[in-house]
Amino acid sequence: MHQNRYLAKSNPEETIQQHTDNLLKQLEILKSIYPNINVNFDLLYYACLYHDLGKISLSFQKKVDKNSSYSITNNEEFPHGVLSTLFIDTKKLRKLGFSSEEISLLYQSVYYHHHRKSLDNVDKSKITDQIDSLKLELENFHYDKLDDIKLVEFKERLLDNSTIENQTKFLKNYIILKGLLNRLDYAASAHIKVENKNDFLEEYLELFMEKLKKKEIEKGNPEPKWNDLQLFMKENSNENLVIIAQTGMGKTEGSLLWIGNNKGFFTLPIRTANNAIYNRLKFDILNEEKINERIALLHGDTKSFYYNNSPENETTADIEGYFTKTRQLSLPITVSTLDQLFTIVFKYRNYESVLATLSYSKVVIDEIQMYGPELIGYLIAGLIMIQNIGGKFAIVTATFPGFLKQLMNEYGLKYKMSPAPFVDKGKIRHSVQWIEDKINSDFIEQKYCDNRILVICNTVKECQSLYTELKDREIPVNMFHSKFIKKDRDQKEADILEFGKLFKNEKRNTDVGIWITTSVAEASLDIDFDILITELSDVNSLFQRFGRCYRKREWSDEGYNCYVFDGGKKKCSGVSSVIDEEIFNISKKNLRRFFTSHSSKITEEEKMDLVESIYSYENIKNTKYYKTITHFIDKPELYLPAETDKKEAQQNFREIASVTVMPKTIYDENKEEILNFLEKLNDFKNDISKRVIARQNIYKYTLTLGYEEFANIYKHSLANIIELSSYEKIQVVDCSYSYDFGISAVQPNSGGIFI
Repeated sequence: MHQNRYLAKSNPEETIQQHTDNLLKQLEILKSIYPNINVNFDLLYYACLYHDLGKISLSFQKKVDKNSSYSITNNEEFPHGVLSTLFIDTKKLRKLGFSSEEISLLYQSVYYHHHRKSLDNVDKSKITDQIDSLKLELENFHYDKLDDIKLVEFKERLLDNSTIENQTKFLKNYIILKGLLNRLDYAASAHIKVENKNDFLEEYLELFMEKLKKKEIEKGNPEPKWNDLQLFMKENSNENLVIIAQTGMGKTEGSLLWIGNNKGFFTLPIRTANNAIYNRLKFDILNEEKINERIALLHGDTKSFYYNNSPENETTADIEGYFTKTRQLSLPITVSTLDQLFTIVFKYRNYESVLATLSYSKVVIDEIQMYGPELIGYLIAGLIMIQNIGGKFAIVTATFPGFLKQLMNEYGLKYKMSPAPFVDKGKIRHSVQWIEDKINSDFIEQKYCDNRILVICNTVKECQSLYTELKDREIPVNMFHSKFIKKDRDQKEADILEFGKLFKNEKRNTDVGIWITTSVAEASLDIDFDILITELSDVNSLFQRFGRCYRKREWSDEGYNCYVFDGGKKKCSGVSSVIDEEIFNISKKNLRRFFTSHSSKITEEEKMDLVESIYSYENIKNTKYYKTITHFIDKPELYLPAETDKKEAQQNFREIASVTVMPKTIYDENKEEILNFLEKLNDFKNDISKRVIARQNIYKYTLTLGYEEFANIYKHSLANIIELSSYEKIQVVDCSYSYDFGISAVQPNSGGIFI
């Protein structure tokens, strides 16, 4: 080898010295922005120096040398992290003042820093045998920051933690050291800054308030100011918080005040809600200034979102760079779905980089009431990990189940709650008629009187049944659920948002008609209908549904604006299949009792009290729902190093594995266009932006089914498979589909199509 031409990377070519120098540069950036991270920065410096020295091995160099015709098998090459430990001079480190425990931390961080496959099969007895061949290469390797570099024997004992007294503390220090080494390595390889400083959010929030003041004063309204909720979060910004506040109280602004000028993650359950918060930050608060250096959006469709919403003057390189910074968590504020962060509970390979980042971050969990028992279990397990590593969390929610408070306390989570929930005291938005019967089209027809009615069902099948009956009577009705192809679903979402506005062009909305939906309308849709007619699901979901009717208006009339059907002596649709039967029955029993002995008008405080009492520990502790939560917290697999990668972990994280399908009628109608996009996608000569757009244009004709639903109903109707790549396939199914109705199975009596 030529002197100093030892490569760390081949595309583009970069020497080990250049790559390591870049790591050290990133280390200085990290130290300057976050000097108080709970890590020994001197130890991290040496981890950076040593981490890639094993790459001077002949086998690695011939692998990355483009001009080499030499081929090697996997058996001929030791992982470079393993070989790098042969350069760690423990005697020198002791003279520099590092303890035995710190040296073990360094050794393990380097050894494991980049393993893609399990290192269990490495023959440790043969590692020291590699010294002779490495010595030959070392003669030609020079690095100004390691002038006394030498090879030492492999020390397997430094990988054994059995003699360490405080193993919990050691593991915490290991996660942070290795995780930050990974972060620095990723940033150096991608040639991006490991972190961008948050020196702007507090200032922009105050500017945002000044804009609001000016706007309201011009209208002749009282001068706005931060409310009690927002001030409470700002004043307690150093605490973990649980905040209960009704819809419309400014939880988003309060959460941002709590994050302040720190690194922050804002998590919501649904992509559309994440997109909305990202856009609020971008347009309303940051005024579109330096967005690519300040905020990120992180979910499964981020890249498409960036390409579709980037300014015209941005190049493909700009967008790809922004996406890389997003994926590497290098931006100050990230709006994210839960699965992008809380997969840490699976301890997938190199999960430490995310957990180490969370050790100096603040994490907001919004709309916790939207998660099922599995995700609540993962969430609590993740919050325990974040708390133990040094990070902060704030849960902001419209309702907070009583059992959840007890569960969090039981698992040692420390947090502060406000003395009372934040509500507009005495404000009445909803008047409820409780109906002990099955939801039916006759009742909906009676209530339709040139007004705007929202009907929410528990299953797509129930939606489709009511829609068909009303359509046959020539009543103006539309339908929105999750079983439309993406193109149609996006259009229907835009239509219901427009229809559901209270005002249009500053005048009262005069549109009339009926929209029938599933629980896709429960969250994130900013709509305000005149009347809600709904099936009972559970108490939490029910009050979410109430929020789509009289969203911010007060109810002062006689009569009702919310009608709840509890199924009577039968069950509502979806109970036991998509809705936990025990939770449904507990909700039904308690809510029936409440509404038969109480005024029809219900306050926000009463809603919160009902959720807390119905979901009390005493009511829930013996249910399958509660046992599912504790199972996912206690599940032993969560606390073993997993030999999965992040994609596999995200798949496990989702409650039900999903299958992407395309109705055959849609495929046939658009076959030429789809095949054209498929050709562009697989033409690697194309600019990456064209390939991203091609993939997106194929996916607009697809929808997602739960795996069980696909296997039970649609698998036998499989007509074709579209292969986007060796790991990405779309199942083409022979089924009924239309823009008005969505997908439905060909087979009769095939059961409900669930959300």
